[in-house]
Amino acid sequence: MELASSAVRLHLKVFGNTLVNLLTMATYSCCALIWLFYLVADEEQHERPSLGPPTLPPKYNLDIWNQELQRLLQR
Repeated sequence: MELASSAVRLHLKVFGNTLVNLLTMATYSCCALIWLFYLVADEEQHERPSLGPPTLPPKYNLDIWNQELQRLLQR
């Protein structure tokens, strides 16, 4: 918003300062209202469904990976 308001302010010189200031304040107020809404909103509406506890890969996969890593390190 600051970049756009600076460009408009430079283009309009003194005549657009009041309008640009009001637009900038309105934008910041809207942003603050959005943050306030998310601060007060109920978290249960925004949560993902639970996928359950994470599971480890089968042990034999870990053994294979470990063997391959050892093989690469011995090169």
